Amino acid sequence: MKSSYLFFLLIILLMTLSVVSADSGMDDMSNALSDEKVDDHSPKAMENIMDDGVDESSIRQEDTKNIKAGSVTTQITTDNYKQYFKHDTSTNQTVTTGLVYSGDTINLEGTFSNVNFTLDKENLTLTSTKKNAHLINCTVAITAKNCRVSNLNLNNTNPFGLGIFVNHTSNATVVNNTVFVQNLYAYGIVCDQMINSTLDSNNITSKRVDNPPLFSNYKQCALVLTSSHYNKILNNRVNCTFANGIYLSVYGSVFMDGGYSDNNLIEGNYVLGGDSVWCYTIQVMGSNNVIRKNTVFGGHRGVSCEGNKNNTIIENDIRAIMQAVHTSGNCRVLNNNITVNESAVGVYTGDADVIIENNKINSLNSPAIRIASSNVKINNNTIISSNSYAIHSKGAHKNINITNNNISSQETGILFEKQSKTKRVNVVLVHNNKITSKSTYAIDFSQAGSLQEDEIIINVTKNNVLLSTKGSGLTNAYLAPTALSGSIPVEKGINATITMSNYNTYFNSEGISKPIITPNSNITLKGTFNDVNFQFTNQVNVVGQNCLINMGSIILSEDASLSSIRNIRINNTKKTSNVNRHAVELIEVNNCNITNITIDNYDLAESIGILVYSSSGNNLINNSITTSGDYVNDGIFIYTSDINTIKNNNILIHQTNNPHEDFGEIMFSEKLGTIKNIQHEHGILMIYSSSNIIDHNIITSKSQFKSYTRPSDELSNILTGIKIYYDSHLNNITYNQVYLDSYAPYTVGMSVVGAPSATPLIRLNSSNNSFRKNTVKVLGGYDTTGFIAGLNSVDTTFTQNSITITPRRSAKYYADYGYGLVLNHTTRLNFTNNNVTSKAASTYNVMIDHSNNNVITDSIFKVKGTYPYGVASTSSTHNTITNNIFDITMKNYGTTTSIYPAQISNGDYGVFLTKKSHNNSITSNTVKTNAQWAVMIDEDCVQNNVTNNSLQANKTFGDNAVKNKSSARIQNNYLYPIKCSAKNVDGIVGGKITLVAYMSSRTKDTSNVTATFRLGDVVVGKSKITDGKASVNYQIPDYYRSANYDVIVVMGGTNFQNSTARATATITKNQTKT
Repeated sequence: MKSSYLFFLLIILLMTLSVVSADSGMDDMSNALSDEKVDDHSPKAMENIMDDGVDESSIRQEDTKNIKAGSVTTQITTDNYKQYFKHDTSTNQTVTTGLVYSGDTINLEGTFSNVNFTLDKENLTLTSTKKNAHLINCTVAITAKNCRVSNLNLNNTNPFGLGIFVNHTSNATVVNNTVFVQNLYAYGIVCDQMINSTLDSNNITSKRVDNPPLFSNYKQCALVLTSSHYNKILNNRVNCTFANGIYLSVYGSVFMDGGYSDNNLIEGNYVLGGDSVWCYTIQVMGSNNVIRKNTVFGGHRGVSCEGNKNNTIIENDIRAIMQAVHTSGNCRVLNNNITVNESAVGVYTGDADVIIENNKINSLNSPAIRIASSNVKINNNTIISSNSYAIHSKGAHKNINITNNNISSQETGILFEKQSKTKRVNVVLVHNNKITSKSTYAIDFSQAGSLQEDEIIINVTKNNVLLSTKGSGLTNAYLAPTALSGSIPVEKGINATITMSNYNTYFNSEGISKPIITPNSNITLKGTFNDVNFQFTNQVNVVGQNCLINMGSIILSEDASLSSIRNIRINNTKKTSNVNRHAVELIEVNNCNITNITIDNYDLAESIGILVYSSSGNNLINNSITTSGDYVNDGIFIYTSDINTIKNNNILIHQTNNPHEDFGEIMFSEKLGTIKNIQHEHGILMIYSSSNIIDHNIITSKSQFKSYTRPSDELSNILTGIKIYYDSHLNNITYNQVYLDSYAPYTVGMSVVGAPSATPLIRLNSSNNSFRKNTVKVLGGYDTTGFIAGLNSVDTTFTQNSITITPRRSAKYYADYGYGLVLNHTTRLNFTNNNVTSKAASTYNVMIDHSNNNVITDSIFKVKGTYPYGVASTSSTHNTITNNIFDITMKNYGTTTSIYPAQISNGDYGVFLTKKSHNNSITSNTVKTNAQWAVMIDEDCVQNNVTNNSLQANKTFGDNAVKNKSSARIQNNYLYPIKCSAKNVDGIVGGKITLVAYMSSRTKDTSNVTATFRLGDVVVGKSKITDGKASVNYQIPDYYRSANYDVIVVMGGTNFQNSTARATATITKNQTKT
């Protein structure tokens, strides 16, 4: 009894000492934190937090297991895996069995496939001490505290496959693992609500899926954290080819709850990003994170911080494709080495309160620093911009300090531009910089400041050393702000109903809104208006009430961003001397909504339904647009404008029969200027515009060409449904319906072109535009085309579209030229899963002209014509045409009158390669034609492959249906394809087994098909096909070992494809009792 009492006192004493020690420790830490001053430019505070740990009271408490005395190391292979891990049907998760105790080390050896591992008890270690554990399509999950995963090699190619999942836990360690994932929604390492843990020295790769569904690529990240705090991500090698590499994400998924991640350290990692708009190589969404001493290559953004504040980007080596660094608010960019090529920006300030200090920044064709926020300090940097500005800003940004920098630039060193009359950069200090510029001015602030002289707060001090082509010093190399006359209206909205009778109260004689219409005004346009315009220069909400505007326009400009216009009819059909009439214009405004506007617009010179000019983020939805004109006639014209949505509009183009001569350029109104190689009439047209959505629009036409008309030098009219012109990227054209009906010389459904003629690809192009699930039907005249990928278009995706083209001389007779798909000086087009139907006198279902590295696959082409081509290629190389069906019918569809020399003379070959078309691959296609040759290759075309196709001409088939005038590889072509499969089988050493295979083809006569069976490397027999089945019996020799053997069946015969199937024979020995 006495000993028990003494033991109890001892326990109480120990508990008391523990409490005192803990309190003292907390007091000491509090004193240390309160006494120490931390430099704002340093992540030292972050390091202190990292070292001291975190209070885990908010972490979900786990059921604590008793740690078994004398924790053990257990070796696990596939043979004993189920003794230690099992599937919990109640949670549908893998859990440990009762043989696994807290504190154990689980040592894996060998290969594991399609099983999972969960560390669900504290202090577990999962490792491979010999580093020979290979986990195929397996996931390792950590759900308990203080667990460790190391030395594993994981390869997961399952959809939604994860390599390592750290879930709702703390103090986890993931070290020295190799993780590879490749599939949709597959992630290398995912950490959800992970606290105070370390990911160190892992090799993580997320590889892009071939031909992924649209907008799925960003869900293939390498390393993802959500709602995870106080962690260290150290010394990892991360390779992500198409999405984010290291990603602290606020967004949830099937694996993660989502949420900001704070107070994490990302240090010493080598992160390689891909050439994709979806790829931010390191993307951080959270606060107080430190990104330090990383090597970052590639990605749309190199290091990006978004969402919260107080992140530090320090001592990194960064190279990226669009933005090397993108900052959030209260962000510090310190001591980095930043290099960007082409059109990439070095540092982009995405939010206020940014410090950019002590960096070396080199840019090529874009500014080294782009200021898009206020309260920015740029100090003591070395900045070189080879072909652009060193520092650039545009908009209403304030409190910009630029001090002690050494700047060298091709263009103006520091350029500040206005966004509108009132949106200008102001409150600026430029002090003690050395700026050398090869432009007229080293500093150009002519558009900075304010409207009023006394409101301009810009101080460019005499301590700056300035040198430009105009001279040196402030007098010659600095262009100061210029104040504008007029007062700034009070920003208080009004509610007004405007009619024709009081119009002059609100608008001046030029149709520009008077100061009475202040920002945020609600305007009702009521009744009918004649011969007046409505130009709003402030943010307004405009609603029509039985509103009809005759011979007038609505214009949003200057400070009219965030405006909306709806429920208005505009009728501009009166043929007057007025020129360049646009029914609706958006001029340098953003985020506006144009909805339910009915437009009927005519103009003698430049008829445009809606013009979007240098405006982004706007929505044009549910409008009805009809346009007509004698020269330029466009439904919607998008010019230098990005991220707009054009959706659910009905567009009708009344095509003129006024002759258009091709002068190689069109001179538009002053804003648009002269544009080379542009056409006159379009349903939707965009140029120099990117990341726009053209979705679910209906485009139709009525033409004044009422009968068949051949082209001439004086008449080359062209009507196009949707066209993307120069320097336009990442636009998505989806679910549109294009129905064109015209007897004009040329009619085109859809088109993309990267540059005017004779422009080098590297200088100007259009890239990564996507056309998906559109329906195109073109009833044309002399020359009719479904889709054109034109000069310098790169990486275009054209998938799941339907194209039907019919050139006509009349309602009964077909016209001269029909083109389903035209590739003209394009590269890396991905044309897949489309249906193309073409009929004409001379039909080119696929025309490839000076185009390289394109892929045409899994599409169906139906071709009819007097001279029908399935594919005609000239001077084109390294193209892949595979898994397509070409159904070609040669039939009298009329005669062809050639006005101009054709790139390829008309003919009747299924596939025709001519004029140095080299290194092309035509494989696994079905080409059926009633003409003489399925494939024709001219003598000047070398190193082409025509293999494994089903080829049928009028009298020949297979290899004999190829006219090979060169040294092309013609091999394994056939008449009938074979689909074969083999059956798995079990056998016993010394016993007999029956090997079985099955076959199907599009012909029932398979009498000359032979199936050859191999077991491993041994040919065990041959069999004919009976009722779609072949089989052989085989005596298994006594010397065979117990193992799985490959069953390989090769089928083939005259007129038939050679096809191979595989199965598995599981061979065992009889058990012998001792």
